[in-house]
Amino acid sequence: MIQPFRYIFANTIEDLIAYSKEDNLLFLAGGTDLVPNLKHEVRQAASIVDLSRISELQQIKKEADGSLRLGSMLTLEQLINSDLISGKYPELRYAAMRVASPQIRNIGTLGGNLMQDRRCIYFNQSFNWRSSFDLCYKTGGEICHQGLKSEVCRANYYSDLATVLYVLHAQVSCIAAGKPELLSIKDLLQRHADNNGRSACEKLFIAEIIIPARKGHGFFLKEAVRNAIDFPLFNAAGSVEFDAEGEVARYTIAVGAISPQPEYLTLTAAEMLAAKRSKKAMTEDLQAKLMQIALEEIKTKAVPILEDNITIAAKRQLYSALWPYLSALYSENY
Repeated sequence: MIQPFRYIFANTIEDLIAYSKEDNLLFLAGGTDLVPNLKHEVRQAASIVDLSRISELQQIKKEADGSLRLGSMLTLEQLINSDLISGKYPELRYAAMRVASPQIRNIGTLGGNLMQDRRCIYFNQSFNWRSSFDLCYKTGGEICHQGLKSEVCRANYYSDLATVLYVLHAQVSCIAAGKPELLSIKDLLQRHADNNGRSACEKLFIAEIIIPARKGHGFFLKEAVRNAIDFPLFNAAGSVEFDAEGEVARYTIAVGAISPQPEYLTLTAAEMLAAKRSKKAMTEDLQAKLMQIALEEIKTKAVPILEDNITIAAKRQLYSALWPYLSALYSENY
């Protein structure tokens, strides 16, 4: 049952900064993640601040240098329907299309998707179900039921958009504890992972996501039980960027839904770049070498937990779905 709270509408970013100085407060974007958690009593607050009236957070702006600024309160449906997104970053549009259902995409926001609570089968349950267990790190306790000897929360992070924003090297303009900050998407989500594993979360809200101009292209991959509604069992994104002469300058690969935040496959990307600069063709030997590096890198960075609908062993088999996408990226078949 939702506990009583004060409901506040913020009309400007200045309002948000003022409210963020209060104790025991949560920010409400679309509410598709927060409201169920309020009902389950895994999140509670004395005050909830609604961001839906702040027009500055609902804009898409193209800068003179070609970068895009995306307001955090843009709905996923607005991202999907944006010509700027579909023209410059189609993999981000596709990732938004794969989130949940049309009803949720109509109200779920970009910022909310990034700041969603990490999930765990011991956490995302009703109050009565959880009452038979000791409190975990996320609910104020001193234990993780996914790993009884773990000193941190092992709940995983399931955003589809975040994985794409990793490979687009996005930056995030945010307000933390009443002060503006500019963070890389990686630093933001590392901080989110650290704070989201505890019941006392940092008071931080996203104002804008800034995507730098890119001369290149990329992909997004999502493996789930169904093509709609479900959170990912595994997702991945990749990007190739070209220099002024049209040569490959950088590969970036990231995977998600395997740990408390997306993970870069830096060794895999470096090996791909070295092979490309050596003008190696995509032979069976190179294919096997790259995929072995990728699988080992994922295995090293994954934080296995018990999940609905899949075993840990079966989930590891999904990682091989990445290979056709890496091969196409290397061969520039996009």
